[in-house]
Amino acid sequence: MTGDSSSPEQLWQTLMDGEQTDEASVVTAADINTATLAEMSALQQGKTLQMRLAGAAVQRNRVAVKTAASALSTLQEVISSIGAARSGQATLFGQISREIRSATELQMTPVTTPGSVVFTLLAEPSAESTDESGSEPSLLAESLAELLRILNEVANDSLGEQEIARQIRGAGPRAAKHLQSLSDLIVADDISMELTLGPGTQHRKFASLDRRSAAFLKEIIKSNAIDVSEETLEGILVTVSSVDPAAILLDDGEKVSLRTSPGHPQKLQDFYDQRVRVTVRAQVRRSVSTGRETTSYDLLHIELSSADR
Repeated sequence: MTGDSSSPEQLWQTLMDGEQTDEASVVTAADINTATLAEMSALQQGKTLQMRLAGAAVQRNRVAVKTAASALSTLQEVISSIGAARSGQATLFGQISREIRSATELQMTPVTTPGSVVFTLLAEPSAESTDESGSEPSLLAESLAELLRILNEVANDSLGEQEIARQIRGAGPRAAKHLQSLSDLIVADDISMELTLGPGTQHRKFASLDRRSAAFLKEIIKSNAIDVSEETLEGILVTVSSVDPAAILLDDGEKVSLRTSPGHPQKLQDFYDQRVRVTVRAQVRRSVSTGRETTSYDLLHIELSSADR
């Protein structure tokens, strides 16, 4: 054989060239297979992410291609979306940059594992593993850790809905959208997903998403698509009506409608066409599927602005 350090590609090229005059260095198909297995073993020493699918949709260790493909592609989208948010690119529309895609890309490895249906994904080769080297973790490692943390919090519900919602918002709107898509798949196809990160890490990390936790995750995303806060607006009160919402014209020319209680119209007449300061409850509704935001304002208090007192 030409040398134990030769790659399968180099050995294959030597075999195809047919220039093997030294009997001691004759390359055979067995040599290529041995080198290939050695290379695969080296890859497995790095970080791997195992995705195990089980449930009613998995029969005799088989799962529909559509279900498997959807699970794999959506998982990749969640991880890349979290990576984009961690890099300051938390957008819902447009393309995730090529650099972020490359830095958060999972790769399929030719590894077989007993179980229901298990996909072994190469998360980081051993040469780039950072958990034990003391260097900064990669964007992919950070994104995977954040995803597993969110899924564990959803499964355990140890922090409460509001804290979980805060973590999901931190992952960005694109990640929330794909997490909802992943939950839809889990519920609709009646499957469960288990994610195991390791080896190549100091401790193996595990998270799962079944129908119960997926339904809970969907509800969190849906119910927390509304942000409520109190704000102060200042402008000219231009509309007073017992039928239509009142309206204030802001200094930048924007006209803001104000929802009022039944007793407000009579009181508002005293402020009509004057510069006022209003305290409102602002509700921002955010569509997970489209990313579109709509804001409504409930009038809490009104007074003349300081300039007109």
